[in-house]
Amino acid sequence: MKRRKGLFFLIIFFSVLRLSAQTVIKGFEYTEIVNISNTYSQMPSLSFNMVFSYADSAHPDSIQEQLTGSFKIQNGMFWSMIDSTELLQGSNFNISVFHRDSVITIAPTQPAPNLLQLPFLDSLFRSQNIDSMNVTKVNDSTRNLRMYFNARSQFTSGTMQYDPGSYLLKSVTYNVKTPSTPDDPGSGISILKILFSGYSGQLIDANYFREDKFIYKQGTQFLGQPPYNTFQLVVNTGN
Repeated sequence: MKRRKGLFFLIIFFSVLRLSAQTVIKGFEYTEIVNISNTYSQMPSLSFNMVFSYADSAHPDSIQEQLTGSFKIQNGMFWSMIDSTELLQGSNFNISVFHRDSVITIAPTQPAPNLLQLPFLDSLFRSQNIDSMNVTKVNDSTRNLRMYFNARSQFTSGTMQYDPGSYLLKSVTYNVKTPSTPDDPGSGISILKILFSGYSGQLIDANYFREDKFIYKQGTQFLGQPPYNTFQLVVNTGN
């Protein structure tokens, strides 16, 4: 169970369809990924939902675990709730609230948060993992970007489906190598899929981005607000 949840968060805080025609000029696939990433970081206000599912590749229709998440982004700030973990970037701090474990981590705010943490934007990741990519047309409102990984990579294949008009994602699916264990033999390949829905560009209530819901500062010391005053605070601000 812990291994599977770790795979989910590898996708967030780090997706299978083959068609015949290449619809993006060869060599410009990375531009599509950059356009997708920029859409999520530059829209003034954006809300959406995500469903994360895990299955063994031998039984792809049998979901073994599922998590849901809600995300809100506005003017460089973001809020999300994934299962029992709440993430907030406000004006001053980046806060993670682990409700189940009663832990809050506090770090400096990031100047340009990348909510999706798409690893293929990193040139080192691309050179070490991806052999090639292609983009094909599913229909007028959907493109399919497929990634082919080399033998050294943890991933074996991946696809992203997105709207070419808005560059908003519809789904992301990865096939990931997961070594078998006596307790969880499996096929050795897991399917991790994320479905996106409920997009909205409406103005978001500022209360979602309030840091003082969780913590406050007294001198140089951080303290938890009720009902978080019993949570363990892990401070990584350098102060």
